[in-house]
Amino acid sequence: MNRILYRDTEKALNNYCDKVCYYHKSSTKQKLEELKAHIDPNCTDYIRYIEVLINEYDNILRLKESEFDNFLNNFLNFGTIDFSSKNWIDSQNRGRYEGAFYSNIVEAMEYENIRDKEYAEAIKSLGIKTCVYCNAEYMPIVKITKRSHRCRFEADHFRPKDKYPFLCISFYNLLPSCAFCNRSKNNNETSFYLYTENSEDVSPFHFELDKKSIIDYEHSFDTEKLNILFNGESSIIKNHETRFHISDIYKSFKDEAEEILWKAKTITPSYTANLIASFHSVFKNLDEKEIRYLYGFYDKEKDIHKRPLTKMKQDIAKQLKILK
Repeated sequence: MNRILYRDTEKALNNYCDKVCYYHKSSTKQKLEELKAHIDPNCTDYIRYIEVLINEYDNILRLKESEFDNFLNNFLNFGTIDFSSKNWIDSQNRGRYEGAFYSNIVEAMEYENIRDKEYAEAIKSLGIKTCVYCNAEYMPIVKITKRSHRCRFEADHFRPKDKYPFLCISFYNLLPSCAFCNRSKNNNETSFYLYTENSEDVSPFHFELDKKSIIDYEHSFDTEKLNILFNGESSIIKNHETRFHISDIYKSFKDEAEEILWKAKTITPSYTANLIASFHSVFKNLDEKEIRYLYGFYDKEKDIHKRPLTKMKQDIAKQLKILK
């Protein structure tokens, strides 16, 4: 929903890559070598593809989205490869390696283990607790062993793994999403990408209450009168709505918007002044924790992924001028 600056992910990226290499690199390379040895000798592009994965393993883990296509063109530009094909395997080895070519690569690269271990730790360290596409679902991560986690999130592949299997464990190709958004996106590509180099490009979407609906609500106090609008950059808003149905999802949260209206009316300057005077040891001034106490949500953009609906609440609070 809000983008994250690449520079703010460096520690998480480095820890992810270090642990993936420590725990998985040698076994993955062994599996890829075994896979390569069983490919039909006539499928030279398939063999070469796996050789690149072995040789460029460390680099692939760190690729940024802007580098995906360059890597593909420079190293993996093999137009004859059919990743869905089941005819790539030497006929003598059918049974050991079944299924599509891409699925065997994904398995060899140990994607599922990495998702539930190293990637889960990385997402936790970034403070991402909600779906990055809708910001409407909690995604708790529970540590069940020293390294393994039980995760409520799904790792969406920005570039789908059935078309780009070399990116199946690339850190910046994995985006934590809820089950609803992941299934809605399916294997389609989306215009919204989570990471950016540009600090001016962090917030591509915004919510607001339709002004007429506020007036209608204030005459009737009927929550259903409120209309939450979802807007954004012209280049991605239509695609995001088509993929994830954000406006329809947020129709279920009119009561949350209503509560912000109540707070806008009741939390006045005199109210906060009295609060500070009465509880000075607690409320010395209105810093971010105290604002969260008053309004019930995080007030900084950097915290949007910590709690569901934070993006909507911040935007409406700014519209109503209770947040700057």
